[in-house]
Amino acid sequence: MRRPAAFTLVELLVVMAVLGILTSLSFPALTRARERARVIKVHAELYGIGIALQMYSDDYAGRVPPVRVNCNSGPRDALVPPAG
Repeated sequence: MRRPAAFTLVELLVVMAVLGILTSLSFPALTRARERARVIKVHAELYGIGIALQMYSDDYAGRVPPVRVNCNSGPRDALVPPAG
């Protein structure tokens, strides 16, 4: 009676080595793709901010919204110079 065909340990190790090599070759490409996606996302967000500023200036006679000098301060703090 014949046993069903099975993979030997050497064959399994060779397959695992080949998969490891292919995986290691794909990591730099995945890293570049992830970085490129991040750059595209930032550009889209900046574009959206620009459109919002343009819409604001269209509604308010060409003026732009007030800007905070320090993001941790309130709107009045930006207008008053620091003491000292």
